Amino acid sequence: IGGSVRINGVNFTVVGVFGSLRSGEDAEEDLQSIRIPFTAFNQAFHRGDDVGWLCLLFNESVHADSAAAEVMSILKSRLSIHPDDDRAFGHWTVAKEFEEIQTVFSAIRGVSFVFGGLALLAGIIGIMNIMLITVRERTNELGVRRALGATPGVIIRQIMGETLLLTVLFGLVGAILGVASIEAIDALLESMPAMDGGSFRNPEVSIEIVVQSLAIMIAMGAIAGVLPAFRAVSIRPVEAIRTE
Repeated sequence: IGGSVRINGVNFTVVGVFGSLRSGEDAEEDLQSIRIPFTAFNQAFHRGDDVGWLCLLFNESVHADSAAAEVMSILKSRLSIHPDDDRAFGHWTVAKEFEEIQTVFSAIRGVSFVFGGLALLAGIIGIMNIMLITVRERTNELGVRRALGATPGVIIRQIMGETLLLTVLFGLVGAILGVASIEAIDALLESMPAMDGGSFRNPEVSIEIVVQSLAIMIAMGAIAGVLPAFRAVSIRPVEAIRTE
């Protein structure tokens, strides 16, 4: 700060240095840009009153598209441009970029739901197979319990409880690994200058999503435990004891 920079033969004094609030290539572009006061730029490069583009900021209560349409109408009126002429000058709003980003994230969400559903289905099948194998290996135990008076409801609750416990344990492990991965990604983004303050900074997983995920896993665990539970109930005590 205080030094000089020569641009196209004109010396300018450096009065400040700024970072970037964007990410990726946009951040690199910001970091390689130089900001010059409009009047000083026009005077130094003999641009007169020529305005190449301008930027307008609105309050949060103002809808960007509506404001842009009103501004375009005013400019066309003052510059004697036909109201239907859209080629005289263009405009761009953050809302358009936001819509594009939302479209991309919607597609990513859709793909994530598909793969997440497949992973969830694979998990259900895996837990179901584990419990079916467990029931088969404990045929004698279950038969003895039935012979000693255990009702089908007791057996079903036992198998369902074990299935839910297994599901919750795996779910908690997955949640912990997921949060740890998010924290690792956050630390990685923080270490990248180009990503500093960018759109993808400080990724996080809300408690609401974690609770919803656990609730879904518990529901799926209950579904996965139905077949093993009824398989256990279908074991006849006499045949179970005979398998010993």
